[in-house]
Amino acid sequence: MKRRTQEPWFAKKRDSWGIRPYAWQGWLVSLIFALFMVGLMVIMYLNTDDILQVELLTIIVILAFLITISLTSDDSIHKHAKKN
Repeated sequence: MKRRTQEPWFAKKRDSWGIRPYAWQGWLVSLIFALFMVGLMVIMYLNTDDILQVELLTIIVILAFLITISLTSDDSIHKHAKKN
């Protein structure tokens, strides 16, 4: 996918597998994702009646995070994935 931002928000790690936040926007997105996940865990712990809805919301949040990473990451991530 082509990056949708001028500068990448996420970049490939230098020493290991995976990606990391590269710009402040990437750190902000990662923080918001972490807060959403903690909130969902609290909701799941406190309210076990609607567990299916919480699980569905968890999947949606994870997919949104992955799509955001894909659309705002350094192009070298996608080039590396195509080589393998």
